[in-house]
Amino acid sequence: SIPSPVKYIEAHLTQAEKLAIASLPYPSLSAFVADVIRAGAAKQLFILDPRGLIFTAKEFENLRQLVEAISIELIFDVAKIMLKISQAASEANKAISNAKAIDFLTVLASEKLHFQQLLTPKLVSSTGLDRLLRIENYLRAITQRVVKLQESPKRDRIGAIELAKAIEVFEVAGGRLPLPQKSSEKLTSARWLLEELRVSLFAQSLGTQEAVSLKRIQKQLS
Repeated sequence: SIPSPVKYIEAHLTQAEKLAIASLPYPSLSAFVADVIRAGAAKQLFILDPRGLIFTAKEFENLRQLVEAISIELIFDVAKIMLKISQAASEANKAISNAKAIDFLTVLASEKLHFQQLLTPKLVSSTGLDRLLRIENYLRAITQRVVKLQESPKRDRIGAIELAKAIEVFEVAGGRLPLPQKSSEKLTSARWLLEELRVSLFAQSLGTQEAVSLKRIQKQLS
């Protein structure tokens, strides 16, 4: 019920931001704008009610007015994040393409899949506004892994074994990637812990957002 501000947004985005959004899995700028509003509504809804539920017309109207008031500024803020994500995605793609060694094909194929799992349709709302900033780091972790893989394949194999165990634990608990939006909080938390584990294993210089290990993921899913 919120009028789309897409024309205003289109007139005020930088060319670089428009190109970044176009490079990500959105069919149009309108789809991107709608998705940011969707993500903003979801965040505000849970701020208003921890269960994410409203029941009355008054509650709905209060939420609608709140989201409409913040939507334009929020879209511009997210567009800046999209620019960083697009740049990191381009670098990750280039790193994968430049690594041609046959010995690395399994890892490169897994990172291509990982890349697709990060850049999902409805990227903003499926990731969530609070987590969106980390997508850039997860993509940069792909680049670092591919570069380091060629320098020290043995070290990568050690990390890959631990990552495989964590993914197995996640899948046995019912998780899958990309994670469906209506997944439980337990699976959602574990899904993002897997990304932080990748950073800790293959791109330590980027730093993790929280303490992470195979044991912590197992505990989260128990």
